[in-house]
Amino acid sequence: MPECSEAKNGRSQWEDDYPTHGIDFNIWKQDIKKGDSSCGKGTYIASSDLCFTYQVMTQVCALVKFRHDPETNTYSWLYTGGCYKDHEPVHYEDASSGSTHTFKEVQFEVRFDNRPWDKITILPEEAALEEAQGDKENSTESEKDKAEHPQETPQEKLIRKKKEALLKES
Repeated sequence: MPECSEAKNGRSQWEDDYPTHGIDFNIWKQDIKKGDSSCGKGTYIASSDLCFTYQVMTQVCALVKFRHDPETNTYSWLYTGGCYKDHEPVHYEDASSGSTHTFKEVQFEVRFDNRPWDKITILPEEAALEEAQGDKENSTESEKDKAEHPQETPQEKLIRKKKEALLKES
């Protein structure tokens, strides 16, 4: 599993016995739309002309595949993605404004990925890590990026690349 972003960035309290590798996800999502005064399932703030809507997680499902490395004769489980649309590990449902969620009823599943290896695409975390380590043949990093971040460690580069990817998605 990839290293947890909160374990890496140092902005969270992380006890010695907390795991440092896992699946990053949010327990809730916020969506903000400007100019939506009808604001169906959310809260409208007239002074800013913004509608805030929320989704909360109801299920977490991870796909894993057993991997054997014959060179080192080691076995491991590889996280290959989530069970939901676009291989997301979390299913979210709309939340009503003013409601309280304890997340005590969230269902967790781990499923075996039956797809053949050639049908499993490399995970974004692994692709970013390969690129950060300089292992990726078709690196997306431009010469300008390299010049702007000359002292960047591979881990710092990985974090920057992930943040850039998230910004592109939103």
